[in-house]
Amino acid sequence: MTLSEKEVPARVGTSSEDKRPGRSSLPQFYASATVLSANEHANLRLKPPQSYGFAARARSLPLNAVEFAHAALSYPIVFVPGGKAPAALAVVGLREKENLFVDDLGRWEPDAYVPAYARRYPFIVAQVGAEASNGAQFTLCADLESGFFAQDTGSPLFDAGKPSRHAKEALRFCLSYQQGTVATDTFIQKLLEYDLLVPKQGRFTLASGEDLHPPNFLTVSEERLKKLGDAAHLDLRRNGWLPVIHAQLLSQLNWTRLLSRADRRSSG
Repeated sequence: MTLSEKEVPARVGTSSEDKRPGRSSLPQFYASATVLSANEHANLRLKPPQSYGFAARARSLPLNAVEFAHAALSYPIVFVPGGKAPAALAVVGLREKENLFVDDLGRWEPDAYVPAYARRYPFIVAQVGAEASNGAQFTLCADLESGFFAQDTGSPLFDAGKPSRHAKEALRFCLSYQQGTVATDTFIQKLLEYDLLVPKQGRFTLASGEDLHPPNFLTVSEERLKKLGDAAHLDLRRNGWLPVIHAQLLSQLNWTRLLSRADRRSSG
C-alpha cells in the first residue's frame, strides 16, 4: 500500500518486513518504532487524545527552524553539540528530568507553543530501501509501547486494508517534520559556515537558594552577526534565515521567565 508525496515519497506498508530503527538508535521518547502494516495491524486503533505525560521528564526538545518564531515566545532556543553538527533545542526545564510546561496530569501549558517533536509522537517515519532518484523512501512507524493504541477503541489506522484518514494525516505530519529537519540542518550549516555560534553557560539560583547548572550550549553571537560582510548577510536574507536567527536571539529573554517558572514550581 503506497502513499506518495511530491518531494518525499512515503508509504504505509502492507507488511512489516521493512528495516526500522534499532532500539539503541531510537530518538527521545520512543521505546519502539514498528512499521505499520495492514497485514499485521488491521485492527489497531489510535486512542482518544493522550496527555503529554511522556514529555514530563524532558528538559529540552528538538526544534526545527520553521518553529523558531513560535517557540521563541515561550522557550529559550539553543544549540547543543552532537554528531556531525549542533542540534537545535527548545529548553523547557532547568533541572534534569523536569519539564516546567507539563503538569502532573500531563497537560501542556495552554498558552505555550507545543514543539512539533512532541506533537508527532507516537508516530515517526523511517527511511527504507535505497534512495530513489526523486527522493528518499519513508514508511510510517509507531511506538506501540506508548500506550496510545488499542484494538477496541479509538480511530482505526486501516480501513478495509487501506490506510485510514488518521494514518494518512500522521504520515503527512511526520513527513513535514522530516522535511523541516532537513531545512534545519541546512540552516545550522550556514551558522557554522559564517562562524556565528558561540558557547554559553547557564547558572541560575532559585529563590530557595538552590543552584541550577543546565548543560552548556551554543547561541548566535549578535556581535558576530553585526560584523558579517554584505555577501554573507545577503545570503542569509535571501534564504530566509535572518528571521530565524533573530527569533533565536530574542528567545534568550525567556531564561528569566523559565527561572520564574521553576521558582513557582518549587514553592508548590
